[in-house]
Amino acid sequence: MVATYRAHPLTELAAAALAKVSHAALPNIVLGREVVPELLGWRRATPAALAAAAARLLNVGIACQISLSLATSCLRTMPFYSINKGFTCVG
Repeated sequence: MVATYRAHPLTELAAAALAKVSHAALPNIVLGREVVPELLGWRRATPAALAAAAARLLNVGIACQISLSLATSCLRTMPFYSINKGFTCVG
C-alpha cells in the first residue's frame, strides 16, 4: 500500500497550515508512525516516486512480510488482539 494525494498548490499550502495530524494514511495515524509510504503534495507525489514505492511491493515475499508486520502492529492496538495471534505468509 502506498498513500498518495495531490491537490492544487494553494490547497496544499492551506492544508499544511491547518493540519493537526502528522500523517494522512489511516494505518500511519493509528500506529503513530509511518508504516505506509505517504507521497503527499506536488513535490513528493510524482509518477517516478509512486512507481518506486510500488515497485518495492512487487516482490510477493517482501510485500507479505510488510503487510503482516503492519497488520500485527495495528491489531496490537486493539483490545481483541489476544484472540488470534497466528498470522503467517503463505506462498
